[in-house]
Amino acid sequence: MANLHKPFKKLIRKTALVKKIWRYRYRKALNNESFDKKIYLINKLDLYERKNLLKPLINRTLWVDLSDINFVYFNQENNKPLEKNHFYDNFIAGGNWDHYKKLLYPDYYEKKDHIGAIGFRTIYQLIEKQYKIEETDEYKYKISKSKKNPAELKKELNDYKNQFKIIKKQGYQSQLDLREGLKGRKIYDEIRIAIDRQGDIGFICSSGNHRLAMAKILNLDKIPVIVDGVHRRWLDFGHNILTKINRELSRLSY
Repeated sequence: MANLHKPFKKLIRKTALVKKIWRYRYRKALNNESFDKKIYLINKLDLYERKNLLKPLINRTLWVDLSDINFVYFNQENNKPLEKNHFYDNFIAGGNWDHYKKLLYPDYYEKKDHIGAIGFRTIYQLIEKQYKIEETDEYKYKISKSKKNPAELKKELNDYKNQFKIIKKQGYQSQLDLREGLKGRKIYDEIRIAIDRQGDIGFICSSGNHRLAMAKILNLDKIPVIVDGVHRRWLDFGHNILTKINRELSRLSY
């Protein structure tokens, strides 16, 4: 019976009145509550933005210098690349998550047991090494996991080759430029990054593995990214913290 209420709750949450109430609550709390409360609310605010309940109050979509993205964050406990899940409900993240990072090439490129790294490596194999599709690690991995039948998988990987040709010819476009945002949450399907305590950019491997490899091979100047999280120590905190976050993020964008 409870499952029957989910569609109705979803509709109610997205009504103009509910959005207006949430926005009012956040504005009020961010102006009046304690520092720790502000951090908590911004983390929750980011979560609700992801659920399309509020228009973004933090501008997480930026164009940045590709030359600044040279490493990927890793989880020190299991040595796996850090994913965007780490920053769910945790946009301003404290701790030492930014201390353990490795170079995209060769450390991430050579990571054998992670599908993100495998996808990143696929583009190099297809474009630079001229592998046949069946010879790529991604094809072998997905066939072994029975994720797709051979014909579907060949088409998927061949589409990456075609995407590379389009980017080479027409330049790199954001999802919004491609009008993917009109199809729903595709607008959030950009390359993901996080910002460490020093203000340096690192790759979050959950989205854009193939596109990041394409951009690196083409040696592009700027690319669009989405900031999934920032280290708490990076920010210059103050009373109007949303303004300060947007100001600092805008400095990274052209």
